Amino acid sequence: RAEAYALASIADIERDGGAYDSAIERYNLALDLAGDLGDTTLCTQVLTSLSDTYRLRGDLNKADILVRQAAADAEERASSYELGIANTSLGLLSREQGDTAQAVAQLNQAVELLSGCHAKREEAIALYHLGETLFVSRQGRSKAMRALEQAARLAQDLGYDHFLLERALAEHGRVVLAPTLDAAIDFVNAYAPEHLSVDVDPLEPTVERLR
Repeated sequence: RAEAYALASIADIERDGGAYDSAIERYNLALDLAGDLGDTTLCTQVLTSLSDTYRLRGDLNKADILVRQAAADAEERASSYELGIANTSLGLLSREQGDTAQAVAQLNQAVELLSGCHAKREEAIALYHLGETLFVSRQGRSKAMRALEQAARLAQDLGYDHFLLERALAEHGRVVLAPTLDAAIDFVNAYAPEHLSVDVDPLEPTVERLR
């Protein structure tokens, strides 16, 4: 059992680092071990992680098959925790497929399920993605901000100081290294300064140059 959990944990790191093929290989090894052990909870969690990896790699059909299998298994066992995790993945998949209304519904269900079983970390993740999705779904930025504020409070309670940044980078973030402050300002103005948090010295003169 320890080996199966270790394989899944290493696969998580590889997935978040973009090494999708290696992550998939380890997840499948963990899934085989969990199946041999009869650890149905780990099987469901690994299926969900596999689905996330295929989604990030762009194989939405494979991702859909895996996460629906995970959700069905969790529902059969009446496991709110596992079903909440599966619904988070379903929501992300629906958003990727362009169905933001369905994504919001699935992520709201994930938040409700995970809150009910006091899974703060997983609830924070679901709330973070709910906030992201609400921003692009025409359902109002106020709702999005409430979800993100709830996620931030949970993250603070858990002591995850860099939680939101880590999730953003793991899912779809990029780091852009500019050679000078002037070059960084030019890039930001060309990209989208409304999505920017400024932490630079000198602060006020830099903010005045952002359009």
